[in-house]
Amino acid sequence: MHVGAMAAVCQVHAKVVVLLLLSPLACCAETDSCADDRSCRVHVKSLVDELDAVGADMKGKRRTLESLDRFRRSVASGVRIELPTAQREHLERANALVSEVSFDTKHRPISTNLTRHVHRSRLVANSTQVRLHVLMPIKPKTLSAKAGPFTLLVAVGVDGRLSMHSVTTGDLLVNAMDLGHPARVHIRHLVVSQGINKHFVLSAGDYGEIHVHSIKVVAKKADSSMWASPPAAEKGESDNGENRTELATGVEGGHALEKEKVAESEATNLKNPQEQVPEELWTRISDRKITISVNFSRSLRLPLDNSGPTLKLTSVLSVERDDVVYFVAGDSRGGISIFHEDGRLKGRTKLTEDPGGIRGLVRGLLQQVVFFSSHSFGIFSVSQMDMPFESCSGWTAPLTDMILDPNHANSRAFLALADGDVLVFSLNKQKDRACELLHKFPRVSRLPFKLQMWNSHVVGMQMAQPEAAAQQQTDHLRELFFFNTVAMDAVHGDVASRIITAQLNFRPRRLEDFAINGIPGMAAGERSRAQLALRYIGENGVELSELTLQQPPALYDVNAGGGESWLTRFPKITVFAVAVLGVVLWNVRKARWSKKSAGDSTLDDESTKETSNDSKEDASQHGQQSGEESYEDRPKIEEIFDD
Repeated sequence: MHVGAMAAVCQVHAKVVVLLLLSPLACCAETDSCADDRSCRVHVKSLVDELDAVGADMKGKRRTLESLDRFRRSVASGVRIELPTAQREHLERANALVSEVSFDTKHRPISTNLTRHVHRSRLVANSTQVRLHVLMPIKPKTLSAKAGPFTLLVAVGVDGRLSMHSVTTGDLLVNAMDLGHPARVHIRHLVVSQGINKHFVLSAGDYGEIHVHSIKVVAKKADSSMWASPPAAEKGESDNGENRTELATGVEGGHALEKEKVAESEATNLKNPQEQVPEELWTRISDRKITISVNFSRSLRLPLDNSGPTLKLTSVLSVERDDVVYFVAGDSRGGISIFHEDGRLKGRTKLTEDPGGIRGLVRGLLQQVVFFSSHSFGIFSVSQMDMPFESCSGWTAPLTDMILDPNHANSRAFLALADGDVLVFSLNKQKDRACELLHKFPRVSRLPFKLQMWNSHVVGMQMAQPEAAAQQQTDHLRELFFFNTVAMDAVHGDVASRIITAQLNFRPRRLEDFAINGIPGMAAGERSRAQLALRYIGENGVELSELTLQQPPALYDVNAGGGESWLTRFPKITVFAVAVLGVVLWNVRKARWSKKSAGDSTLDDESTKETSNDSKEDASQHGQQSGEESYEDRPKIEEIFDD
């Protein structure tokens, strides 16, 4: 690329020199043809315009050389450079590696410090190669809320066996359990329940059979002698040389117990598990002893479709509402099959004709499921077996992943396309704005994203292109992007956006998959906390870490038809204190008013009595005087006798 640009610049320079040398000859040659000054001016102007065009071309080539030189220096030093948006996209079309050595000037991430945000805790299941893993929050009924979060890491290895670990302590709770699938079948789907009353796990391959295993969590108060701290020599023990460190921000009062039996059970491949006596696996949460038991519940199979080839299972999901549980399965023919909890088939409905059928399922509100195919997505009611609204479409690149925003009552959908774009659609049906395109994330990667939601951030991991994934090409860079959904409105302005809160690079290791689960509490610097489970290409086990990141303040979103008022942006204790203070002040003032009114009424009574007494005395005196005066003033009657 560098040599070609140099050659192009040399050609431009040679063209300029030739024009400068030939311009006097051209003027002399056409002197006789110039009839007047006007024709000569037109000829000179054409030469000047051509020179200006060549000069602009030279400036463009010079900028290209400068960018290539900056690339050379950045690759040599290992530091990324900043490029304008248009220039970066133009260079990415020629070589996709441009994104690995450069940042977008306008959308530069706020932080790229991996060690600041990701705090490694331990490596679990390091004796096997894990194919699928997921985090499962569980709340045992006998466990108090003060005990803290209890999360299970559910993992399935390439051998099709299930294992479970406590994320907080790293203890093994279920060891290499056979899920019952045939040996030739590769498990490609792993789904866990989200309810608090029933716990189960779904596992399935692509051949159409789904296995359901129920999970029973028992939390019992045990003898305090079991919580004795292990010797110092045992605290540093590791599984296959891997140190298992304590999580400083773990469960309150908890202490991880490094049990030698767990290490041996993880490191040993039991060929005949029937001949071995199973040892009890447990962990500690507060003062409780936690044990997990997993039992096979039932098997589900996709119905036959006589209209075409055999149905291929593409996605699995569970829908839980109160005590009602449904199992939903999407297939390659664009249909959705609904199963009751006891395994009975409720029905199958075909929803799309797009190639590849149903590509994914997402939990919606109540008993609704959001499905997506390559070029459409829509809402499906499980209870009614129908679509209440028309599906949404309108993009050109295939859709690879999709999530809903729980901060807005699942009324916003984030769509990840195969070309790296992320679209935001509104699902608000009450204001006749269904399928409205609200925002578009800046294109910071030409690779598609796998999306997950954490508080106000959309977490995206770079995935391989569909054609590269089919060829199992894994040499591209995979980073974690944290998109700030509150800053989406400021993306398309003139100033630098702050939509990318963090962009984390794990080089030289390459991410294969991740799972994230938010936990309560705040870290230093008012940063939110989350449990992060990472799996790397070519490495055994799953790495457990704690993720800390400062969350933006939530804003009211009018377009989404939901959100929070200005009151919810203040802490609840502050609102409560202000309300109590107002009530106290009102009562004090009311007491003063009542006391003052009581005093005024007493004075009024005494003054009234005095006034009445004075009026009575005045009236009596006035009566006596008036009586005397009236007696004297009365005419006297005398009798006169005639003699």
